[in-house]
Amino acid sequence: MQDEYEDYANEHLKLKRVIGFLALGEGLPKLLSLLNDKKRKPYIEFLPLANRFIGAINYTQITDLCVSFENEYKCLDIKKDPPMIQEAEKLTSDLIECINKSSVSEVVKNKAKGIINGNLKNFSPSLKEKIAYIYERFKAEMRHITEQHEHDKLGITTFYTEKVFMKKIKEFTQIRGSAAHAGIQWNGGEDIFLHLVLLIYYSVLSRAGYSDDDCTRILSWLFIYKF
Repeated sequence: MQDEYEDYANEHLKLKRVIGFLALGEGLPKLLSLLNDKKRKPYIEFLPLANRFIGAINYTQITDLCVSFENEYKCLDIKKDPPMIQEAEKLTSDLIECINKSSVSEVVKNKAKGIINGNLKNFSPSLKEKIAYIYERFKAEMRHITEQHEHDKLGITTFYTEKVFMKKIKEFTQIRGSAAHAGIQWNGGEDIFLHLVLLIYYSVLSRAGYSDDDCTRILSWLFIYKF
């Protein structure tokens, strides 16, 4: 919640930006059930721990938001494409056979086979692809909040084309990967941090049974002033 205190207090709080119970309507029981289900509950560690952190973005929030997208993608139970999986398995088999015939050391062979079996055979999409999938699912509704009339011309927010937003998603995932190799590299991917947080909210409410229109109505009060 966002209020006038630096941290939470036992005193009466003047709440400013929260989702009211009435706004959640008849779907509230299903939402509460989801939030308390160990297998389906959202990962929300990316939220600020105290009011003094609101408006700032730190590296742990980047990594936690990435974990949240991994979790949402899994919970959305997206059906894999059987023909594509079969093709990936066949190609994996062909490549393994080629590797086994190679004259390189067994260490290199095993490394190569491990990479192929771990990525190609399982045909697991990358984090960027998972975020892109969730973006494609909710982008039309999200724009009612993120692209308010002439807010770009007024300098309040930035409107992104499809191509630029996908580039930003790639840059965002690169921030997480950069830390292990060259330290944290802020590359502009953090510009869409709030957009991505909003996508998580859409995904969670959708999994709780809310329609796209209801999601936008509920989330407008929480996010519309940010864009």
